[in-house]
Amino acid sequence: MRGGRRPDHGEGSEERDRLVVAHFMLGNTYPFTEQDWHTTFDQAEETGLDALALNIGPEEWQHAQALSAFHVLQGRSGRFTPSATSFYSTLSRSASEQKLRLFVSMDMNVLPKWSTADGERLSRIMGELLRQEGYLRWKGRRVLSTFSGHDATFGGGGWEGWLEELNRELGEKIFFWPSFFLPPHELQSIPYIDGIFNWNAAWPLTNNSTSLHEDDPFLPSSSRRPSHPAGRKAYMTSISPLFFTHYGTTGQWAWNKNWIFPSDRLLYPTRWTQLLALEEERQPDIIQVISWNDHGESHAIGPVLGAQPGSESWTDGMGHEAFREMTAYWVDLWKGEGNRRKDGKGSENENIRVWMWYRTHSKDLVADKDEVGRPDKADWAQDLINIVVVVPSDLRRGKDLEVVLTNGGEMRMKLERGRASMLASPFVVGEVGIKVVHGDEVLLEGEGRRIDGEIERYNFNMWSESWGTGASER
Repeated sequence: MRGGRRPDHGEGSEERDRLVVAHFMLGNTYPFTEQDWHTTFDQAEETGLDALALNIGPEEWQHAQALSAFHVLQGRSGRFTPSATSFYSTLSRSASEQKLRLFVSMDMNVLPKWSTADGERLSRIMGELLRQEGYLRWKGRRVLSTFSGHDATFGGGGWEGWLEELNRELGEKIFFWPSFFLPPHELQSIPYIDGIFNWNAAWPLTNNSTSLHEDDPFLPSSSRRPSHPAGRKAYMTSISPLFFTHYGTTGQWAWNKNWIFPSDRLLYPTRWTQLLALEEERQPDIIQVISWNDHGESHAIGPVLGAQPGSESWTDGMGHEAFREMTAYWVDLWKGEGNRRKDGKGSENENIRVWMWYRTHSKDLVADKDEVGRPDKADWAQDLINIVVVVPSDLRRGKDLEVVLTNGGEMRMKLERGRASMLASPFVVGEVGIKVVHGDEVLLEGEGRRIDGEIERYNFNMWSESWGTGASER
């Protein structure tokens, strides 16, 4: 048996441990067909995810698309098998081979939550979705989550009354795992909450590097303590590659959201590494990746599919496939044998993999034609090129492997075998190139996107790319 905890997550006797799920915006699925759902599920399973959290808003078509997602999922015969020539086929896949699951995250920033009628309508919708086959369970109970919503009243009964009625109608007790933006001591003391989802742990909310500061109040303080001592709730943390949104105050998408969170200095791999470094008894029960498809906030790890919420000006040409590949790599570590997780060692093969990502203009450039204006907290950004290189431990070559970054000048870093080597290097205007060398031999070479010296619009989203050797070479 693997070292991770093994709660019951599926139907019947199915068991899984060390879950990784991703936040999924139903609001971007208006044109989805059944084939689009199949494509999404194939890619999510290929990435190693256990479930998608369906963020649902008030529109009836979102409810219909959620039902369509469950319908498609129920018709799938087994877990997707990656192509033998893809990067994903090189992973050890310590994870369960059970099919993907779905669960619902109620977006309480937009769902009506004040009147008795609001509560009754929400209960009807959730009751129908919670009864679907393929719904994610935790400790044998169906998981229901939220984004925000601690202040919901539902006509006076609040969440406690609403949950009591929902459980009565279902004939079973759900596992309520919301993301409420309240102080840790208040969350721990709410009796009707079964688990805590910490949305804001994914990014530094101040001008600092990422850390486990936001997680610490919800984790045991020592490995000598049980994972869930009396009164401690199950814990789901969050992880995200970046955050940038650029909506103004006029027009169709007048959402008045225009800011960044610090994302430049190896945010994504650093946070994965920090979580892996925790003693096993202190690690969170579930990791939620934010997000699969929220292109409006720039943190989607999945490809653009369906509709975009007016975000084309900062997502077009800024592919995030490298983030999806990195997710698969760290999910594989997270689900691996205890020693391999602790050592940070990836799957054993001879393929080198390189991931590179960065913004394509300096934070200091001025975009006079951008009617939305410079993003809030833009001064917190750092003009850096991020690189992660994975060199397998059994590569049959000498020790002197290096990654060479060219941008203005040349930056070299020696590579360590059997783990991810990371580099963040300042960028300048001009071309970007990368290669992995062994002495005078070039093992891998690629070109990045040019760093611009002039801009018309601000774009703090990040361009990404990946390169590899062997069968999975791009």
